Amino acid sequence: MSLAAAIEHRDYCKKVLPALHQACGDAVVEEAPIFAITNYEHLPLGDAISELPWIKLDQLKLTMECLGSTSLARVMKAHHGSKVLALKVFNVDDDTAVKSFVNELKAYNALSELQGQTIPALHSFGQMAHTGCPTIVMHWAGQSIRNNDQLSNQLLENAKESLQAMHDRHVSHGDVHRCNMLKHEDRIVFCDLGSSSVNAPLYAFAEDLNMLDEVMHA
Repeated sequence: MSLAAAIEHRDYCKKVLPALHQACGDAVVEEAPIFAITNYEHLPLGDAISELPWIKLDQLKLTMECLGSTSLARVMKAHHGSKVLALKVFNVDDDTAVKSFVNELKAYNALSELQGQTIPALHSFGQMAHTGCPTIVMHWAGQSIRNNDQLSNQLLENAKESLQAMHDRHVSHGDVHRCNMLKHEDRIVFCDLGSSSVNAPLYAFAEDLNMLDEVMHA
């Protein structure tokens, strides 16, 4: 089985991740608790994420700030040197969470040109050494828009343009809500791509726009 097929496998969580872990070896586990893409050289995620740095545990400074939490994943603010990061740790025992992890990575690859603009810039990904939890590390891109936040016409127009940029690359977001929209300076950045779809059908794009319209008129 190719790894392209493996990441679609229904037992990805229980069979594929442990196999990758075993292939990397215990020495790598100790040296790089969060595996970077360089450990998975055959994983078909493209050039955009093929040369990401390893993150050593002693260099990763977690803060006490939780940016978001669901039954699928928890997002914590962290620092790596001078960089401010968002560490998203998925529930390894939940197949839906693992599928969300894979969806998110596929979207980051398909939207590589938009990283740091329309979506957060991907820093690294892998799994936590002590738990095996799939993990995505992104550059922090601002605070989520709150329900009582007033959005300017310029921000709303930018949000529509950002969503259209994703659609132009055949990716639907799938979960357009204020909590998944980050205000970064004078633009909107869409986060939480776990419900996204690469090569999405046309109706998925329409659903994204309908959800954004509800946000705009809330």
